[in-house]
Amino acid sequence: MSKEQLYDLAIIGGGAAGITAAIYAARYKLKTILITKEFGGVAMEAHNIENYPGFPQIAGIDLMKKFVDHLKKFEVDLVEDEVGRAEKNDNHFSLTTKKGKVYNSKTLIIAVGTQRRKLDLLGEEKFVNGKGISYCYTCDAPLSKNKTVAVVGGGDSAVQAALLLSKYATKIYLLLRGEKFKAEPIAIDHLLTKKNVEILYKTNVVEVSGEKFLKKIKLNSGKTLDIDGLFVEIGAVPSTFLAKQLGVAIDENSHVTVTPQMETNIPGVYAAGDIVPRFLKQLVVAASDGAIAATTAYNYLMKQSHTAKK
Repeated sequence: MSKEQLYDLAIIGGGAAGITAAIYAARYKLKTILITKEFGGVAMEAHNIENYPGFPQIAGIDLMKKFVDHLKKFEVDLVEDEVGRAEKNDNHFSLTTKKGKVYNSKTLIIAVGTQRRKLDLLGEEKFVNGKGISYCYTCDAPLSKNKTVAVVGGGDSAVQAALLLSKYATKIYLLLRGEKFKAEPIAIDHLLTKKNVEILYKTNVVEVSGEKFLKKIKLNSGKTLDIDGLFVEIGAVPSTFLAKQLGVAIDENSHVTVTPQMETNIPGVYAAGDIVPRFLKQLVVAASDGAIAATTAYNYLMKQSHTAKK
């Protein structure tokens, strides 16, 4: 392996944490590569963001475009691909992507975020990919114009989904598994003003049906709803498979265990963003994690370089 092929830092993940880490790394003059399946992360799905400093109100897709535009001002190698394998080789880490490319780096930041939870119902997979069930409301909301749809969930993403859908759909059923929302109060207040949104509490979907496309859902109450689309917004789980490949410690809630400096139990490996345990999972927190992780990686590399010269 030639010296030119070895990066100082590889970052996996293109959300707020990964992009911020790359910006900081570039400012530290580290030879950096960022690999991500999609730039922007889950923030791209936010209808309106009202709590990121400097932007009283901005769509998630617009805010993340600003993140990416900022990143592109620096010398960072950007790769749109998905890392399928991560391994430690001697004094560096090797990342193999789904496209068969291999990238090597002295240090690594894992900022891959989370994966969407599914309903785990029989036949659910039959209606994905444009056939009625969606896990990305910002992607598919415009397809709901003049239609009847349902949203499953009671957290921030479910409320944001219902708010955006209220601009397109004729009727929206918001199905809460519990007795109350787990979303921001201001978002709930907005939602309650929408006349085309009907909220059903203590409600679960127990069956999905249709021929080629989703047409009906059956609820635990026994009631059947005729709908044209179902948006599943019931949370997400950390994407830890790469961390596990490296032997990184995972806690009981499937988050990567880190120190306040974003260090994992593996020297040279750091984690940032929604993949680590946080009381508050927000863009501003993820960005902070990324900045800290990059700074810690820089300090680690400087220490390694100093030790090597002795």
